[in-house]
Amino acid sequence: MNKGQETRKRNEQIRKERHERERAEHAAQLAALRLVRDHPDSTPVERLRALGFKSAALALRDDAISIEDPRLAAEEKLALVLGAEGDGLAPDTIAACDYSVRIPMSHGVDSLNVAAAGAVAFWQLRAK
Repeated sequence: MNKGQETRKRNEQIRKERHERERAEHAAQLAALRLVRDHPDSTPVERLRALGFKSAALALRDDAISIEDPRLAAEEKLALVLGAEGDGLAPDTIAACDYSVRIPMSHGVDSLNVAAAGAVAFWQLRAK
């Protein structure tokens, strides 16, 4: 096999892997929609747990672990739970989650908006 054929073969493999990831992500999104629609009597955290997810509430609490904690990245299926800006998550939602997680910030910075917090958390926990 010449170099051009090897490159084409490698590129095709990358395209196939990307397609499979996109299919898996789409299936997960559809499952999440069905989860909400089909189980109105349970909480979202309970429904996630039933699907095999561990949940991590992003919350500004003294007992929260860092987003850099290796236990989070080691979870096979981890759902991040983010609250609204201002009030954040309800205490009972935080208590229902498997982890309470904080994002380390510089001195003088006490919070991030939900979009920034989500972006930081997703970046930190991305598959490496």
